[in-house]
Amino acid sequence: MEWKEHVFIWSEADVRLLDVRHGHADAADVPLQRYRLPASAFILLVRGSGRLALDGIEHAVRRFHVLHGGKGALVEITHAEQRLEYYLILYKAALVPPYGRGLDRLLEGGDPFKLAYGLSPPEPLTLHATALQMHRCWQLESRLGRLQAKGALYQFVGELIRQLDAASAAAGGDVVAQAMQWIQLRYADELSVEALAEALGCSTSYLSRAFRKRLGMSTLDYVTHVRMSHATRLLRSTDASLREIAAEVGYRDEYYFSRVFKKHALVSPLQFRQGETLPSGKVQIYPSVGSDRSIVPRGDNHYHLHENENRQAEEGEWEVGRMYKPSTMAAMLLGMSLLFAACGAPAGNTAAPANETPSGNSAATGNEGATSGNAASRQGQQPSNGGAHAEQPQTRQVQHLMGTTDIPAQPQRIMVAGLEDIALALEVPLAQASVPTGHYLYETLEGQGVEIIADVGDTLNYEAILQGSPELIIASDLAVYEQDIYDQLSKIAPTIVYARGDWRSSIVELGEALGRQEQAQRVVQQYADKLGQASAAIKQAGNSGSTVAAIRPSIKEVQVFYPWFVYTELLYSELGLEVSPAIAARMEDAEEGTWGEIAALETFPELTADHLFVVVGSSYSTAEQYEEELRGMAEVEELEIWKRHPAVKQEQVYMVSARHWMLNGPTADAMKIDDVVRALTGAQ
Repeated sequence: MEWKEHVFIWSEADVRLLDVRHGHADAADVPLQRYRLPASAFILLVRGSGRLALDGIEHAVRRFHVLHGGKGALVEITHAEQRLEYYLILYKAALVPPYGRGLDRLLEGGDPFKLAYGLSPPEPLTLHATALQMHRCWQLESRLGRLQAKGALYQFVGELIRQLDAASAAAGGDVVAQAMQWIQLRYADELSVEALAEALGCSTSYLSRAFRKRLGMSTLDYVTHVRMSHATRLLRSTDASLREIAAEVGYRDEYYFSRVFKKHALVSPLQFRQGETLPSGKVQIYPSVGSDRSIVPRGDNHYHLHENENRQAEEGEWEVGRMYKPSTMAAMLLGMSLLFAACGAPAGNTAAPANETPSGNSAATGNEGATSGNAASRQGQQPSNGGAHAEQPQTRQVQHLMGTTDIPAQPQRIMVAGLEDIALALEVPLAQASVPTGHYLYETLEGQGVEIIADVGDTLNYEAILQGSPELIIASDLAVYEQDIYDQLSKIAPTIVYARGDWRSSIVELGEALGRQEQAQRVVQQYADKLGQASAAIKQAGNSGSTVAAIRPSIKEVQVFYPWFVYTELLYSELGLEVSPAIAARMEDAEEGTWGEIAALETFPELTADHLFVVVGSSYSTAEQYEEELRGMAEVEELEIWKRHPAVKQEQVYMVSARHWMLNGPTADAMKIDDVVRALTGAQ
């Protein structure tokens, strides 16, 4: 029986949840545990490893293994290498006749409620999350709790089938995607990076490096980013108190929440609610966004989740999953979750969209407001030509960060959000772009006749995108940082998402998706050639072994960017310059992948380096705002503490614009290289 046939049968069945148990078996007590299932059941192992026999068939199991058996099946724990922890989900399902011939034929292939099987799901954290949610709701022993638990059962089954049926099951090995999805679902819980890394089967340092490479920020920065995003939504759309909002997004102390919020939004929560925001309307989620009122934001962008975040998490504090990418079966099975708020989970994070296509991608077909005219081609259908011959396929299937999507083979109207640099380099037919006025490519895009779409508050302007009738949407993982954003875009047109942090990998992937492989390879090669020429010029000028530092100062503080920071790392990893010993010493106690730190300006002379690159302004600064920020730097340069720095004395300080230094892409990074070559060689 195909998994998609399970979907149809589950959607037609009368299902009752009978019990949800959380148990364990110690290694010393095995073999002795035998249990005959009183009803159909799922068993999800969440900790430990060993061997379980289901109706005499032995399964080697480790954490997150799933077993299913029908009523009367015998479960035996035959061996445990360490303590086994599991969830047992008992349910009863029946099909009430009469039912159609189609369902009758499906049942001839077997009853999914009686089948015995075991498997290791590719994306286990989602299932773990849902089982935990189900157990919590069941423990309430109330009618509402039981109803919510039943909704979670549908969610569990739907997600399990989605994973097994998905053609892109290999994407489950992406630890960053899984971690992001986990955080999206449980951002209000007390989260531990150590526990998250353990659940994903990797080290905290590996997870940090992967986050930095993909997103240009640390794991903790991303958690704070997600929390602040939800906080801004609540501040704008509700009258909830600060205490309620703080608790809703994961902070026990409303005053601590207010401090964190102000460091990110540059205004207090109350000021934000009253309409005072950055010019772009965006919350500052990491250092690429500066202040419009000072050269550098007044605070640290790297926060601990709680003062006691490093303590061992209590049971249930960190277990949970990922954002959902459901297919048709999710529309059928998970539709109920729209009615059930997850027990103990943040509202709005458990409902699944109902606009998915049978192939498992999220391209909308036939939805109100979706682009019409390409509905058939998006599903890979070929138009009729009087039977003379078959046309070439109108779509191609593309794998990307959010799954697999069918896109038009030759899209002529493309909307881009966050990957404008790559799209321009590939010379794709752009119709729309979502960039702020100060974006370094704003004038280029405008000059090519691309419609510039301004965000609405802190989210994309879906209405304006819809009016532009794009055939394809290309977005970065920073523009699409929540599943809900992806779902909204997918209702408008097929949407594909790529990482902005590692643009060279993304441009190759996007080039393959759009049939522009040669163009992508040419861009990558041209950039490599430029790097080689720059390195040779720096070496010839006698500066190849020089130490450099990238900073962003203000009257009171200085932002120090570590070599890990995705937007400034080319100084070290690509141009071969050296990090100063003073900054290297500061990095020893930092989590690997951390973007940097905020230090008091009094410590500035200690940040010794042969050359200083001073990042001025914000990635959203207009040319006029950048000039104003430069004038503001003059105040800093008059300070005695500034003048005491060795690089200042040697006049080896170079002002560079955050407009391209706090973003990346083939054009932005080429501009950075030009800045460095001019600084270290004296070239004009």
